[in-house]
Amino acid sequence: MRYIYRVLEATNTKTRRLAYLSAIISLLRDEALTERAFLEKLTQWAKNNTSFLHGYWVDTGEITSTYKNSAGTRYIDLARKIGLVTTIGGMYRASRDGLILYSLLKKEKPIHNPFFLSDEEKSFFTYLLISEDADVLLTIINQIDSNQDISLSELQNSFYKDFLDRLERKSNLIEEDIDKRQILERRNIIAHQWKKPERYSEHIIPPRINWMCDLDLLDIGLFRKHKCRLSASGKHIFSCLPLNGGLIDVSEEWLEDSYWKVCATSIFNKKSILWENLDDVSRASTILDSLMEAFRNFQYSQIPRISSRQAILYMTIFLLSEKNIVASPTELTNWFSFPRIIQNKKYEIRLSPRENESYLLASLI
Repeated sequence: MRYIYRVLEATNTKTRRLAYLSAIISLLRDEALTERAFLEKLTQWAKNNTSFLHGYWVDTGEITSTYKNSAGTRYIDLARKIGLVTTIGGMYRASRDGLILYSLLKKEKPIHNPFFLSDEEKSFFTYLLISEDADVLLTIINQIDSNQDISLSELQNSFYKDFLDRLERKSNLIEEDIDKRQILERRNIIAHQWKKPERYSEHIIPPRINWMCDLDLLDIGLFRKHKCRLSASGKHIFSCLPLNGGLIDVSEEWLEDSYWKVCATSIFNKKSILWENLDDVSRASTILDSLMEAFRNFQYSQIPRISSRQAILYMTIFLLSEKNIVASPTELTNWFSFPRIIQNKKYEIRLSPRENESYLLASLI
């Protein structure tokens, strides 16, 4: 398995509420906006939902203005870094991952307050954040797990040393030269350039522990008293993370397969049916609704094909949410690698050599 450097660089202390990322995608939809128009829409959304923010567990991270370097600008930058939005010709658009989130947001929430994330949002954001930021998040989670009821200031004071230790241990475990070199170079930059580590930690720790709060990974009661302890859900996810030479870390293989079994029990809190326990007839009938939704949401031309990554990740979350079935992206990709006949149509994943991307194709039989 390949283990790589996973860090969201240059985050900002203002970006504390994940609900604003969902709002960003809801505002963009499948349109293109200039930065000015985008900021205006986001600021208006924040203004309209101020009462909901104040009715949430914590109300930090509020967007209040459209000026440069405002919280709104920082949230848009975070959405770009995490891969939810992209810029083309100076215009902001939702990325393919962003459009997955947009499709998930169409489902009505059980709680009207948008700052209380749905299970679909939690599963998506947890997956995305671990994929992009595991080295920082796991450093913080390990600090919290090892020091119950640790304060924000204690987290910030110990992060620098603990993060450098993690990167050094990880570099010793990695076999790929290019991955090892990247981690060592980053560690050396941090060791030599962070003259005042606590100043950097101010933009690293507060956003992430607030994201963890939004994802129900921390004990909310203690968090409101400025103490950190993993919730039952947080402990379960942490306990299920793989060990690599004594270091807790994640690989693409774990993220695309095992994570979703953990997600079913920790986030959706459901007794689910495993895809591996279904026969092909049951699989075909079960997957039909999510397959139809995927083509409705992600087919952008007359050609009946959609991005396989987009479709597979969406169907994984749809099946877990709507059918109580754990079907990981790996399992669905493997299943569609062979032609599947469902309601007089053939579905299969094919690689497009010209575009170097795989697609899920549908054709009449």
